[in-house]
Amino acid sequence: MKTAKLRDEKEVLDRQQRADIDAQKNLIENLQQFENWKHELESQEKQMQGRLKKILDAVKKHDEELKRVKEEQCEMKNKLQHSRLVRLSCDTCCWIP
Repeated sequence: MKTAKLRDEKEVLDRQQRADIDAQKNLIENLQQFENWKHELESQEKQMQGRLKKILDAVKKHDEELKRVKEEQCEMKNKLQHSRLVRLSCDTCCWIP
């Protein structure tokens, strides 16, 4: 009777041990998967930081170009206004009735 009870207890403990071992294997697999995801996300973050840097550099370059073009446009407007005034003054001073 005592032997049967001990055998039953051993079987219960063996099942618990197998369940614990399986749970530990699952936890190890999950940890490995999370570490892989972490490395993948770190790699993606590095790529995105590189892209962001390129974009910010391009924005700076385009801002500088835009400023230069606006200054050039302003200069051209001034030249156009000046040439109209000169032409107008030349037309009035050289006008013979």
